[in-house]
Amino acid sequence: MVQLKRWYIAIALFFTMVLDGVLSQTFTRFFGNMNVACWLSIILITLISLSDAHNMANVWLCLVVGLVYDIYYVGVIGIYIVAFPLLCYCVQKIAKYIPELFITRLLVCLLGYIGVYLYLLLVLNIIGIIDISLFAIMRQLVESLVMCGILYILSYNLLLKLIVKYPFLNKQIFY
Repeated sequence: MVQLKRWYIAIALFFTMVLDGVLSQTFTRFFGNMNVACWLSIILITLISLSDAHNMANVWLCLVVGLVYDIYYVGVIGIYIVAFPLLCYCVQKIAKYIPELFITRLLVCLLGYIGVYLYLLLVLNIIGIIDISLFAIMRQLVESLVMCGILYILSYNLLLKLIVKYPFLNKQIFY
């Protein structure tokens, strides 16, 4: 049981990956024209990176989750496999400069959301999978940021308790 506790964050991250798809489908079905990116995974990655800023195992975990995300959702390997570890690494680097407050973590999470969203649109546009207008990008971005704020507020306490109580793997292994 002790060995499994080291993997609770990884299990939670894979669970949020599945929940992202379910939430996106549900909100699209209920709100019709609203195309919201429900990335609970990005919220969890940001909180992991802010709370456990010296654990490089988190970056490797995000790499694996990005690979699974690419295979499961996009079908093009390389989009999330770059976005998730890069987000984790960048947030870990700025974590020592920001206070550990609810609002600052929310702002970092929103910036991470914006960064991943714009990166995803850029790559999908370069590949030729999507062609979207600037107005649609801005509308989806605003709707997605509102959804990020709602998901962040609803899940903050639960995710933070999980991250603090069960950090991913042993930090000493990766130094």
